[in-house]
Amino acid sequence: MEVTILKGNEKIACLGPIGANGYMALLKEWPYIQERNVIFADMNSDVLDLVSRGKAEHGIVPIENSIEGYVRGTMSFWIKQRDDRAWILEKSEKEPDVYVTGELILPISHVIATNGRISFMEIGGVVSHEQAIGQCSEFLKIWALPSERVNSTSEAAQMVSQDPEYKNFGAITTELASEMYGLQIMGRDIQDCEDNATMFHKIGREMAPRTGNDKTAIMFWISNEKGTLLRILIAAGIQNIDMSSIHSIPLGKRMREYAFYIEFDGHRDDEETKATLSIMAAKCDVLVFLGSYPKSQETEDE
Repeated sequence: MEVTILKGNEKIACLGPIGANGYMALLKEWPYIQERNVIFADMNSDVLDLVSRGKAEHGIVPIENSIEGYVRGTMSFWIKQRDDRAWILEKSEKEPDVYVTGELILPISHVIATNGRISFMEIGGVVSHEQAIGQCSEFLKIWALPSERVNSTSEAAQMVSQDPEYKNFGAITTELASEMYGLQIMGRDIQDCEDNATMFHKIGREMAPRTGNDKTAIMFWISNEKGTLLRILIAAGIQNIDMSSIHSIPLGKRMREYAFYIEFDGHRDDEETKATLSIMAAKCDVLVFLGSYPKSQETEDE
């Protein structure tokens, strides 16, 4: 896999603390990075915010998991950007200040780890990120273990290692975080699906150039009227686009209020993609352009 080289003192933001899956994805893309070039964020939405405000040149965030679907924390940032990023081709007054610039797939393997002072049967509950808890739901059900959500899998490991209140808890975490925080692994590969994987988006302050083998990501809002979504999808289909992902995102306000997230083949600089975006934007209340970027080799191999 071709890796990305940092320039000078560029900073990269990811979910922290060190050892989380976001950090593992970062190492996959930037394997030679020094820790001084990494900014650890408390939440995935904070990663996007750091890049948006120029505190980091790059970021990496999860967008979709093969078991749990879209990652709410990442989507929430784009939803909040609705009014600032509303974009319709040449009509935009200014370009966005953060883009999706690439993608990569990371295989996800979860372990359950304790501080080593209790046996497996003495574990009173688990702590982890909400995605990890969801990805290990069958394991938790079988062992009747209650769960508590925290900001990341590595934070879970840190808490079980250092916080006396969690001395009888297990952490659903990564093997790296277990080693870093001195935990004892009590079980490996506890996720519901052996082929568990997460798609991550690379984030940057400039749109990725066209390669001829690209994807475009958008989010849009429509009125809650019968047939509106179908008409938009038919309009996109007429342009013969290859759609690789679509999600409805509940807005958390009233029932049946959604934003829609879509990925499809093509780059914003392609004439066909420009036409597709223009047609869709005309039928949406708001269309938000998130980025055009090269397809990963992993998605090509699927």
